[in-house]
Amino acid sequence: MRFWLILVAAAATLARPADRRETAPPPRPVREQAPPPQVALAPPGPPSAAGRALTAIGYVEVPMTRAVGQDGFGGAFYLTIRVNDRPVRVILDTGAVHTSLDKAVVRALGLTSRHTTKTGSGIGGSEIETGVTDPVELSVGGLATQAQLGVIDFSHVNVGTDRAGMPPTQGVLGDSFLALFAGVVDYSGSRLYLLPPYRQAPPELVGAWRCVREEQNGRAGPNPGRWRLDVAPGVVRLTEDDVTYTCQPQYGTSATPKEIDLRFVFSGQTAGYSGIFAVENRRLKLCLWTDGEVKTTRPKTFAAPAGSGYVLLEFEPELPGGGK
Repeated sequence: MRFWLILVAAAATLARPADRRETAPPPRPVREQAPPPQVALAPPGPPSAAGRALTAIGYVEVPMTRAVGQDGFGGAFYLTIRVNDRPVRVILDTGAVHTSLDKAVVRALGLTSRHTTKTGSGIGGSEIETGVTDPVELSVGGLATQAQLGVIDFSHVNVGTDRAGMPPTQGVLGDSFLALFAGVVDYSGSRLYLLPPYRQAPPELVGAWRCVREEQNGRAGPNPGRWRLDVAPGVVRLTEDDVTYTCQPQYGTSATPKEIDLRFVFSGQTAGYSGIFAVENRRLKLCLWTDGEVKTTRPKTFAAPAGSGYVLLEFEPELPGGGK
């Protein structure tokens, strides 16, 4: 009997409403979101050895800043270009065919533009509308050209750059400009190097050449092999006997005959040759004024008559190992 009374009392206790406040369940732990990656713009360091070699042969140096993450890895390069003499900060994009500006920047610069039927690729493969400006002056590092720039809404790009703590993208400098000025990117020095067109060697002139004929003062030279020529972008090495002159070339704009000036330092003094050249059937003709000064007048034809002060050299390509 006593046992049953204990069970009944226990049951009554369980059935009675609770007379105390219910304790709320503990809150679930909130997972902290990782902060967005922070990116700093690192200024360029000292020029690299490769960069110094490029400036020595006439390249123009353009310093850039680089986006660097907390992990130390470098990202995009930023540089300032000028559009109709107004500064615009853009990203160097060697994968972009053309130079393009954000449509808001185009409006701020007061540029005239029109829509095109072409579309560009956005994030996730989405298509974005594009436009093109009327011709403008595009200048980088003091080297200018006339160009039509693409017009793109970069807001889809700036969503990502904002999350990464990067400045907004005002535009991109693309491959068409880099190709025009033989652009070289120095990743270690954070610099872009551009070669003025007048220093760019015509493609048919690039290479090593061995002289096979010499004419001076109306007479054939007895030993044309004493002359050699090595042409590369921004530099020409002219060897006479055992002396090699490392020259900064300047190529003229005339169609026929093509003009060439070679400047070099000899015995502490600046000297040079002025002349004309032509390449036909894998044979190079070079006629130079050889008094050691670059002249505004130059040979008109490929001849070196007596008393002219000209030397006429004819070269053939030199193959590796000294063959031809």
